[in-house]
Parts: sequence; C-alpha cells; structure tokens
Amino acid sequence: MPPTTSKKMVDEGHLKPEESKYTNKIQSMLQKKADVDYKASYFSKKDRDRMVKRAERLNKMAKKYL
Repeated sequence: MPPTTSKKMVDEGHLKPEESKYTNKIQSMLQKKADVDYKASYFSKKDRDRMVKRAERLNKMAKKYL
C-alpha cells in the first residue's frame, strides 16, 4: 500500500491545510531518530530540544483528531 500524502489527507478532509506542514516535520524527526538508532549518528542537545518542542506541537495538533 503506497504511503498517504499530506495532499491526499487534506483532499479527503482528514487534515486541515494549515496542518499539512507537519507531515514533513514528522518524516524529518523519524529520519533523525533512525539515523541515531541504526547509523551510530547523534544529535545535539539543541536538536533534542527542537525535536521535543516539535513533538509537543504535533501532539497538541493530533489530539484534535482523536
């Protein structure tokens, strides 16, 4: 099954257009986590703080849909 795009989610009414920007942020955060987990990479405290703030905003946005 192909991944659902943010455009498709907006078109089908599952996501508000102004919230579609979060899909790229989620993908970026997941990629950074995978890099740390599997490629012996790391991120700085500043990166961690930024990711925590993004996760908090994403969580707040997601609660509207649950």
